[in-house]
Amino acid sequence: MNTTFLELRETLDKIPIFDTHEHFLNPAFLADGQNTLLRIFKNSYLAADCISAGMDASWWQQGSIIHGPIDLDRHHTISPLDVDQLMFYVDRVKNTAYARALFSGIRTLHNIDEELDPTTWETFSTIVQRNYEQGEWFDSALESLGIRHVIWDSYFTIENPVPWSKLISLDFHTDDFIDYPWAHPVEGKSAAQIAKTWGVDVKSLKDLLQAIDTGFMRYKDRGAIAAKIGVAYRRSLRFDDASEEDANQAFIKLQKNYNESDTIVLGNYTVRHIIQRSIETGMVVQIHTGYQCGYLDQGRPTHLVNLIQEFPRAKFVLFHGGYPYSDEAGLLAKTFPNVYLDLCWMPLLSPSMTCMMLERWIDLVPQNKIMWGGDVWSVEDCCGAVLLFKDTLAKVLGNLIKSVGLPKGEAFNIAERIMYQNAIELFEIDSKLNN
Repeated sequence: MNTTFLELRETLDKIPIFDTHEHFLNPAFLADGQNTLLRIFKNSYLAADCISAGMDASWWQQGSIIHGPIDLDRHHTISPLDVDQLMFYVDRVKNTAYARALFSGIRTLHNIDEELDPTTWETFSTIVQRNYEQGEWFDSALESLGIRHVIWDSYFTIENPVPWSKLISLDFHTDDFIDYPWAHPVEGKSAAQIAKTWGVDVKSLKDLLQAIDTGFMRYKDRGAIAAKIGVAYRRSLRFDDASEEDANQAFIKLQKNYNESDTIVLGNYTVRHIIQRSIETGMVVQIHTGYQCGYLDQGRPTHLVNLIQEFPRAKFVLFHGGYPYSDEAGLLAKTFPNVYLDLCWMPLLSPSMTCMMLERWIDLVPQNKIMWGGDVWSVEDCCGAVLLFKDTLAKVLGNLIKSVGLPKGEAFNIAERIMYQNAIELFEIDSKLNN
């Protein structure tokens, strides 16, 4: 390693982090006797690579929330035999960034020098379980990483999110109110079910809009600072114009039976209501763009141009840099004052691709418009994501120092902005952090 990288990397360890996006599961759910380590694995991105390598996808469902039924109250038993099946495929995927991040995060947070393999699994498992039995494990782990604050996407508990940490602020996950109102696509609660817990019976378009308003009020009262739109997994981010009459007719037809075209029309209308409420409540709109399971084209950032222009007072953050359409995302952030870029998840997906994206963005986009989040479910994965992110950022800044003569002082300033200051300014919560 060259001295510039090492100096930069050492400096990054001194900069606090504002983590803009996590899906953290409550540590109480992950802690499960001697199966805690296995449960951490089962609630990680590693599944995608193992399945790609040939592993049976159903293996991941038992003991998992993110790959199985969404039921936080259900007790999931995990057989120790699962370890043998896991490690066989781990050997095939240990080259990937998903695997490297999870392994390094576990070793770093739990202070383990050995490599994880079938012979050391029990040692790892015992140490991890002992740490989870400590009451302050979660906050102390994040603080050890330099993380000052986290925005938490309470996707699995939308109707009643309960943050367990002083470091967490909420976002309002709005997908169910853009989708078909009476069924959830992956076994969670539908918009109508969520609304009922809030005292709203969804029998008309007006009721659905009231449920959205109620959600914003409830989340704002709990200190939420963002609204999340992640529907690119299920539909295009192209939200064409839809009148109230169009939406009302679509709602009436959907009450009788589901169909995709009317669901799209209804979502085109409700997403505008959501963005308007985000403006009124001062919440930033975080949008999943780019890569997802299914059709990549659904998440193209340029699909959002009409909404960006229609709502100039809204603040739009493009998650995942729009990858593989990161140049589109960069041009949107360069062009529109209300568009920002978030590297969340990208270093975990591919540090090398993230290096290319970030270097081009620093050339292209004002430095106050780029930020980072982990986008994971456990603090171990978060640790691995932080390490990959810092390595990536140090490499990019080192390259710019060498290639274009970027002054080191300016490189440090850019790093502080991306890691912390940009999110502080965008989400306007400096006073909260100082309390």
